[in-house]
Amino acid sequence: KREENGFMCILNEVMSKRVVVLTRGAHASGRWVTSLVQKLEERMVVRPLLRVEVVRVEELSGDGLFPDSQGPDCALLINRVSDAASPAVAKKTAALIHICEMHGIPVLNGSRCFSIGNNKLLHHQVLARAGCQVPKSVFVADLQNVDDGCKRAIAFSEAAEALLRKGCDWPLIVKPNAGGFGEGIVSFSSVQELVSWAERDKTGSDDGMTLLQEFRQARGGAIHRVWFLGGTIQCAVTLLRTPSQEDLFRGGCVGGVCSLPTASPLAATTPSAQSDAVFQAWEPPEEVKTAVLRAAEIAHADCGSVELLFDAKDGLPYYFDLNMVTTLPECGSPIDVQDPEGLWGDMSKFDAYGHLADFIVAKLKTSPNS
Repeated sequence: KREENGFMCILNEVMSKRVVVLTRGAHASGRWVTSLVQKLEERMVVRPLLRVEVVRVEELSGDGLFPDSQGPDCALLINRVSDAASPAVAKKTAALIHICEMHGIPVLNGSRCFSIGNNKLLHHQVLARAGCQVPKSVFVADLQNVDDGCKRAIAFSEAAEALLRKGCDWPLIVKPNAGGFGEGIVSFSSVQELVSWAERDKTGSDDGMTLLQEFRQARGGAIHRVWFLGGTIQCAVTLLRTPSQEDLFRGGCVGGVCSLPTASPLAATTPSAQSDAVFQAWEPPEEVKTAVLRAAEIAHADCGSVELLFDAKDGLPYYFDLNMVTTLPECGSPIDVQDPEGLWGDMSKFDAYGHLADFIVAKLKTSPNS
């Protein structure tokens, strides 16, 4: 009886180990969480001593999961906190990731990857280090709390002058340094429009930096997104955008859950425009694959995606976004990916989230708590 009770105590202790999916509360029901959890739970059937648990980072308190005196109560941490998280959420997420890493708990997209993911300045640095062409950009200090519209106007006009000296021309676009889903992107066709906006609009990036960037016209209006996983190219799509979408660097969401909100009257994009977009399977050129995998290596990213376009004038690829948390294409999502060339084989069997789940299960073998 004592042996049986002892075994049950050990079993209960092991049962408390969790595969934790860390996410923002607003995204807990999003496809990049729910579809992954479903695939993981299918694979945990043969691993009954582990369970998958979704944890909302904003609601996490106390020391139940991350006690002070011992290692985290999890076998593996899956970081699905959006790159666009607020500074407070990002700081808390970074602390939780570091705690796991200090105790040898494997993390999907760990601390170095996360710090790069929520900073577009670092996106450009990583992509440039990987040998990619990136749009010319200038960063403007946070003026969100500055009441003097004249000061904001001067700051943005000086940034525009700096880009013009680099050989850029109008239009120029404003992008928050910490942002996602195309939110906060505004296009301007003249310095007068930019100054007028700066004088009346106090919005800015949560982290204190705003990006003023040259505009690159996409050849044929097409934006490309390439997903990577574990040092390999997972898949890629081309987004054929409507004319109303072509004025902004917005790659769209292949899961059909990331809206394209209206940024401003100067660069109007209707919320319904996403439904007019067409996604097609794409086979990237070898040089694009090499560049994407090099960027992933520099960023220490296990998985994610890179967005690029081919410029309408010079035909060169320009890489403009690095996403560490991204919706994967899947059969049955609100937006179907067309595959007229059969690049992905039988679409009903294409299982990008299953591939991600397999990669995560493989990482479990390195966990001291697995």
